[in-house]
Amino acid sequence: MIGESYTIARAVNPVQSTVNQVTRTWAPPAGVVYNGTYNPFDDCDLSNPAANSRRPGQVTCGPINNPLFGQVATRTTNYDPSIVDGWHVRPNNWEAQLSIQREIVPRVSVYAAYTRRWFGNLTATRNLNVTNADFTQYCVPVPVNSRLPNSGSQLCGLYDVNRIIAPNNLIFNAADVGGIEDVYDGFDFDVNARLARNIMLSGGVSVGRERVNYCNLMSDLSLSAAGFGGTTSHTEEFCDTRPPWQPQVKGQVAYPLPLWELNVSATFQSLSGPQLSSNYPLTNAIALPSLRRNFTGVPPTINLLPNGSLYGDRVYQTDLRISKVLRAGRTVVRPTVSIYNLFNANPVQTYNLTYGSAWLAPTVILQSRFVDVGVQVDF
Repeated sequence: MIGESYTIARAVNPVQSTVNQVTRTWAPPAGVVYNGTYNPFDDCDLSNPAANSRRPGQVTCGPINNPLFGQVATRTTNYDPSIVDGWHVRPNNWEAQLSIQREIVPRVSVYAAYTRRWFGNLTATRNLNVTNADFTQYCVPVPVNSRLPNSGSQLCGLYDVNRIIAPNNLIFNAADVGGIEDVYDGFDFDVNARLARNIMLSGGVSVGRERVNYCNLMSDLSLSAAGFGGTTSHTEEFCDTRPPWQPQVKGQVAYPLPLWELNVSATFQSLSGPQLSSNYPLTNAIALPSLRRNFTGVPPTINLLPNGSLYGDRVYQTDLRISKVLRAGRTVVRPTVSIYNLFNANPVQTYNLTYGSAWLAPTVILQSRFVDVGVQVDF
C-alpha cells in the first residue's frame, strides 16, 4: 500500500491538479524614470487577472498566462473506480520458493532453490479520445549495422496519430483487455565448505529471467502500459519479452596463512552485461516512403531492438584482502590491505544507447584497480 498511497492518492489529489502558479508580463510605463528600484505593485493591480495598469492610458501588466489560476483544472489522467476501491484490486506480486539444503560430506553443504514471482492486477492506460482509425501504420528501414540482429530489414508495426489529440487517459485493470503476463523464474545453487585449517569456501550460481507479455494490448492503439507505448513496434517480438537465461556467478575463499599469521580472502563475481537498446531518432524523411506524410507532431524516437535481445559484455571482477591481527595486552590492532579489481579488468558497465556514430560507445567502465589501506584498533 505504500507505493499506491503515493501514486494513486497523489494523482487524484485536487491540490495536485490545482493551478497554483501563473506568470504575467510587466513593462515599465512610458515616461517614468526609476532610481534603481522597479516595483510592479506601483504600476499594476496584481489582483486583477486581466491586463491593467495604475497609470491612466497605459497597459503595464499583461494578463495572467492561465485563467484557471486558483481553480482545479481538468485532470488528463483518471483512475477506474474498480482499481481504487475494494479488496485485491491494486497491483501486487506473489512469490513462492522451494529450497533444499543438505550436507553431502562432513563440513560441506549444498543448497538449491527455485523461486517464482508473478505480478497481478497490472494496469493499462487508454486514451479515451482516440480509436484505431486515428492512426496510420508505417515501417522504417533498419540501418545496416552488424551489431543489430535485424540489420537491413524493415521494422513495421509502428503507428503515427493522424491529428493532434489531447490526452484523456483512463487507468484500469489490464485484465479487462486480456491481461499482461509478468513472471519471474529463478534457480539458485550454492556450495559452502569449512575445510581443515579454517579454510572457508563458498560460491554459487543464480540463473533467472523475467518474462513480460503485452500482446493482448497490441491490437488496440488507444492502449499503453509500462514498457509498452506508442513508440514501440506492435509486433510479436516486441510485445513478448523472453530474455535469455544468464548465469550470475559469485564465489569467495578465506584462508588463514600459517606464515606471519596473515588472513587472506578473495571474492570473484561474473555478472551478465547490461541490457542494450538502440534508440533511433526518426525524421520525416526516414518515414516518408511508408507513412506518405510528415509526422503529425515531433518525430518519435523508437527502439530498434526488442527488450531482452541484446546485452553487453559480461562483467568479471576479483577482489583481494589481506589482514593481520596484532595484540598488545588488551589492545588488538588489525591492519588491512584491500585490492579491488585485482586484475584491472575493464568491462563496460553503461553504454551510449542512442543509435548513431557513437552507438554502444562506453560511457562508464568498471573502476580500475585500486588499493585501500586501513587499520582497526580495539581497546
